[in-house]
Amino acid sequence: MKSEFLAIGFTKIADYLISEIKRSEVKPIAAAGNYPPNKGLFLIHSVKDGAIPYNQSQRIHESSQNSELWIPPKGGHIRTYYYFKEEYEEKVLLFLDNYFIRENILDRPYFIIT
Repeated sequence: MKSEFLAIGFTKIADYLISEIKRSEVKPIAAAGNYPPNKGLFLIHSVKDGAIPYNQSQRIHESSQNSELWIPPKGGHIRTYYYFKEEYEEKVLLFLDNYFIRENILDRPYFIIT
């Protein structure tokens, strides 16, 4: 499958470029459990991801005290934005608004170009 080939290719490139990180030592579920409860964590993971099963993001979400999870029906490993541009932008901006306003970090932490 083309998307699986691309995901594997990107993974090998990342391994080469970031050689000091060993994938076998990366433990995202454990890290989510230690993620600060006052920080927001937003996960977007397509059901059709050919590189990483979407249930991995479900497990990360369940392990984190303060996370949100969106599982769109398609988008492969990196193309969710392509299929759901408007909804993607809306969800990300809502998350940023909720997190930054709740934490009183900034009135509006980003710019919207219309």
